[in-house]
Amino acid sequence: MTHQLPEYTRVRGLERSKLKQMTLQFIQNAGEDGTMRDSIYEYLKVAMPSNKSKEQNLRLLGNILKELKEDGAVSLKGLSWYEVKNPTKSD
Repeated sequence: MTHQLPEYTRVRGLERSKLKQMTLQFIQNAGEDGTMRDSIYEYLKVAMPSNKSKEQNLRLLGNILKELKEDGAVSLKGLSWYEVKNPTKSD
């Protein structure tokens, strides 16, 4: 059973919360230069579900970025994503 765990994780991908955390960390590491969605996807694609198409995984990433933006953790300027230094969740 344990020998199947790595393959299962590759197929299912990491938990959404882990992907969200990794996305935020990548944007933070980009600093003032910001980063584009395609760069984030290239970083995350090995951790995303392998049983989904690229389009489905890009949609998942888009939803994660939208959540981070709604949380006030990131902002979008043009096509680049940036960290918001003092995030405040707007309700």
